[in-house]
Amino acid sequence: MRILNAYDVFIFDWDGTLVTSTPLVALDQLRKREDRLRLARRLRPVKQNAPLPRSMAMATETGRLYSVLGDAYCALFKPVLKDGSDSVLALLKRRSKKLAIFSDSRYYRLFKEVRQLRVAEHMDFVLSAQSIGYYKPNPIGLLAVASRFRVPRKRCLYVCDMASDVITARLAGMDACAIADGIDSSAALEREKPRYVFEDMRSFAEALNRP
Repeated sequence: MRILNAYDVFIFDWDGTLVTSTPLVALDQLRKREDRLRLARRLRPVKQNAPLPRSMAMATETGRLYSVLGDAYCALFKPVLKDGSDSVLALLKRRSKKLAIFSDSRYYRLFKEVRQLRVAEHMDFVLSAQSIGYYKPNPIGLLAVASRFRVPRKRCLYVCDMASDVITARLAGMDACAIADGIDSSAALEREKPRYVFEDMRSFAEALNRP
């Protein structure tokens, strides 16, 4: 079955997946990688009727100090949209798919970067784990996105770049599409048995275009 026919909602991780990770973000991801992977392997799949966050509003205000620091960091270090990302998003929108971002990134930085890189125009929903209080590998954020669109879990695909994210998708009852040019290597990703593994976003775009 073609990937396009198999899913109605495509949920994307942000750092390392759609965009290159800036230095501080990459360092933080590397520092937490093993702990997240160990935690992910201890968790159990979430039941179908699991309680979800009552509010998923996109927070737009944050503390004054963090706003200043966040502005300074975003001015010095700007992520770059990965080659092929724009093609993937444009194709999915043409095919009337629902698109979302779910990321552990702080909402202030996430929304700023999504707007600056003009990714917001493709997205139907952007959710930061910070705004609901559930961080990966807890799968509640992914389930919240599926619930928002009222789409069965099996019709959602999580596109990500870390082995712990692949497990997060599995815990949510969703398929994972691993992009191997982010934090984790292709071998590390394949060990967690995602539904798909692609070398980069350009390869993913090519797969979406196959008849």
